Amino acid sequence: APEYIILKDHLADVIDLLAGNAPVITQFSNHLFSSGLIPKEVHLNQKRSPLDRATQLINSVFSTIGAHSDPSSVFRGLVTSLEKVGLTDMAMKLQQSLGVKTHIRPLKAAISQSPTVIQFSSKDEVAQNIDSLYDQFSDLVTDLRNRFEELVSE
Repeated sequence: APEYIILKDHLADVIDLLAGNAPVITQFSNHLFSSGLIPKEVHLNQKRSPLDRATQLINSVFSTIGAHSDPSSVFRGLVTSLEKVGLTDMAMKLQQSLGVKTHIRPLKAAISQSPTVIQFSSKDEVAQNIDSLYDQFSDLVTDLRNRFEELVSE
């Protein structure tokens, strides 16, 4: 299923994002469990580190997508759960990878009371941003050098 392939491609990014936002993991687990996307044993096992917990949750959803008769409904449930805990950038990225036109709903007042969520970029996006910043910095240095030479020659 395309949903399985997409989640496989983004598996590490989703896990890293969740682990980096440990305060929302319990809420995320609640959404997944109430949607029937993870078994009770996975939902109740909260003794792990944030990385272990995030890995366990996402691997469980990944297995469910692979075995479910309607993987798109499981994928939609995952996306909805990400949105509900404020991880909208990742939800949008997953939908776009599937070719779904995204429409992020406005955040409700209740979400503003939830823990602060940090949106991480993937390693490729970070590398691209660093390259872009390097290019911009190089251009700035060149402009400054040229301006300095103009001032010295006057």
